[in-house]
Amino acid sequence: MNQSPTIYTERLTLRKPIESDLHDRLNCGRTYDWVRMLGGDTRGMKDLTMEDAKQWFQKILSKPLEWSVVHETIQGRFLVTRSADLLKKV
Repeated sequence: MNQSPTIYTERLTLRKPIESDLHDRLNCGRTYDWVRMLGGDTRGMKDLTMEDAKQWFQKILSKPLEWSVVHETIQGRFLVTRSADLLKKV
């Protein structure tokens, strides 16, 4: 079970994943460049499905210390989850 404390800095908030992160993750999708940058296999890559996003979310919730990192800007909210697993405007 995730027990991550909430940590606030001047520019970022590190917090436990929340339900809306699931939909934010789905909206970000899966991109060739991002998967390639992280060393993933891009052969046969498919669009991110709701089931994929749910599995991602449950995996993070099951870890004791994994954060969602939220950066709020005038342009919108950026979400990074699982130590650079995702970075995209949501």
